[in-house]
Amino acid sequence: MSIESAKTFLDRIQNDEELKNKIAALGSKAERIEFIKGEGFDFTEEEFNQARKELTPESLDEVAGGGHCGYTHESECKAKCFDCSMLS
Repeated sequence: MSIESAKTFLDRIQNDEELKNKIAALGSKAERIEFIKGEGFDFTEEEFNQARKELTPESLDEVAGGGHCGYTHESECKAKCFDCSMLS
């Protein structure tokens, strides 16, 4: 398991809409984790969170337009924002 694998995964989901949609369509955290591992990624939730923290402001601008997902309430975000809910 590694932070590098988590960083590679984050890069891939930011650039691969099909993969992002497949993962988002899965019903449970366990299903998402199993699918992600089946795609060749091996990282813990802690490593995933660390990799997200290490994204530079510039890379965040490129990926998300410089902001959060746009939902003002966490409950709305968790239901609709892939990046926020992937491992939740």
